[in-house]
Amino acid sequence: MKTTTIIILAALSCLAPTAFGEVLQGPVTNAANGHVYYLLSPGSWTHAQAEAVQLGGNLATINDEAENTWVLQTFATTNSDVWIGYSRPPQGSFSWVSGEVASYTNWRAGEPNNATGNEYYALLYSVLTSNRPPPGSWNDGPNTFTLNAVVESVPSTAVGTATNAVIWPAVEIGWLSESNKMYQVQWASRLAPTVWFNFGSVVPGNGTTNIVFDSTRGRDKRFYQVLTLE
Repeated sequence: MKTTTIIILAALSCLAPTAFGEVLQGPVTNAANGHVYYLLSPGSWTHAQAEAVQLGGNLATINDEAENTWVLQTFATTNSDVWIGYSRPPQGSFSWVSGEVASYTNWRAGEPNNATGNEYYALLYSVLTSNRPPPGSWNDGPNTFTLNAVVESVPSTAVGTATNAVIWPAVEIGWLSESNKMYQVQWASRLAPTVWFNFGSVVPGNGTTNIVFDSTRGRDKRFYQVLTLE
């Protein structure tokens, strides 16, 4: 194991993370499940997911054919297919970034095939033009694709007496990564002596910039480093 990048951050001095994409459409409510959806401007899958978190959700989880059809009909475009929230680590299986159990897929025939060796992210074919794959079918693609994205957010249900909301800033930890490597973010409360603790799970490289967020709530200071796992 070796340290490839050391990022030193004083957590309370950091601003809230910058948005990566523009909301092109939404919020749109799906009457079938009550969830709220947005269409984002083109970007990579990881940047789109980071923006989805800032909007209070994740890239869309599609649970059945009806929802797949609704997403297609609502967010069909003429210039870009759309990212959805289905992804996998380099040596693993696809799963929903929301954590929901996968009960439905709509892969195009022959997909996913990892044709370029780094196709870890699912997209939904939504461009309604001729000579295209079946609209609504899925393909796996690399993070280097620049596509629109569909965000899904589950509205919270108010319980009891309403109270004032508090928005806490977060630290954005970013590093250039390689698609064939895995990374572990770590944190420490001080630098001398330093005791590092793992933050979150191992993160697969995506060939561009990996992004991880950490809330600053109730913390005076944190320092971060990113390890390459070998």
